[in-house]
Amino acid sequence: MTYQPKSPIRCALLGMNASASYSYEYCIRHYPDSAYTLAGSMEDAQLLLIDVDSPEGRRIAHQYLTGDVSGKVPVILSANQLRTEGIFFLHKPASPETLRVILDRATAQIGHNARVRSQADRHVTRAALAMEEEDAPLSLYMFGSDNDSRDNMFFDPEQYLYGDVRHAYRISQGAGRVMELRSGTLAFIRICARSKRVHTSVRDAVLRSIVTTTRIKFTLTALAEEDGRNWPDDGGTESMESFLWRLAAWTSRGRLPQGDDPNARTRLRFWPNMTRLLPIPHAMRIAALWSSGPYYTMTAIARELMISLGDVHVFYCAAAAIGLLEIEAQTPEKTFPTAQAVRTAPQVSNTAPQSQRGLLGRILSRLLGNR
Repeated sequence: MTYQPKSPIRCALLGMNASASYSYEYCIRHYPDSAYTLAGSMEDAQLLLIDVDSPEGRRIAHQYLTGDVSGKVPVILSANQLRTEGIFFLHKPASPETLRVILDRATAQIGHNARVRSQADRHVTRAALAMEEEDAPLSLYMFGSDNDSRDNMFFDPEQYLYGDVRHAYRISQGAGRVMELRSGTLAFIRICARSKRVHTSVRDAVLRSIVTTTRIKFTLTALAEEDGRNWPDDGGTESMESFLWRLAAWTSRGRLPQGDDPNARTRLRFWPNMTRLLPIPHAMRIAALWSSGPYYTMTAIARELMISLGDVHVFYCAAAAIGLLEIEAQTPEKTFPTAQAVRTAPQVSNTAPQSQRGLLGRILSRLLGNR
């Protein structure tokens, strides 16, 4: 970073939920050189970190990025690959190192603006809002997803930690043992199918970075213990359901697992316990529509709710990971029998044997005198 500010750069966190805000605040406050701090208000901030995956974030983005931001430098955050132009963009989930790189670049822009202050108002960065003119409902969603081409619509779960965890869980079910995934000598993830619990030494901030890469490999071993009920409740132990939901959502990033049909008609078998699961954009609205009765395609969900198809894909992956989805059964096509099948079909007699006549039939026979 060539620009060296005399005081820490003031950052505002906008459009984020409490969990995300805490994570970014922790990173910003704990960089070793104390180059960044949180602003007391949005007006006092120099950098605007705007999460556009929330309705509030999109409102703020529309307000500030299409108007005069008075020299402030915006950084857009999203789990989708946005079609932006001339703007600083951070793809979620991001590691502290990636966040720092983006912050340093945005700070360099602040230095540039200070040197050409007289022209700053004319050179403020703006977002290129992606509007789909041919699709009116979806055009109301400000930013496009990263699924515009089929090439990046899918991912192979087996290449990610998410696939390793699913494989370990299946083995734990069959062997009745606790399985351990380990990377190096420190990070481990222990999985117990019997108690449906997970214990890990990997902190969430690190886990978010690990699940999005295919470069980190884990080895799988079976432990002597058979149950995880006695694992310490130290923040590293949680239910298998919440752990798989989180991993699937982070790994998806708007994509679908390879082999899944994007046009399949599905619905939720039951309502997920949102209070214990990682928040996903529009999760409550998607769940309400998807569990209302009829089967829907993912495209139909996005159109009905006027949200990004990538957000629906994220919810789909998380729900499928914990067995919430039900796929509509394919109705077999009606076929007509061939002439040969008609000729060889067994003939059914219209006259039932005497031994098979019911009680009512025998009574009628006696009454009529036909024995």
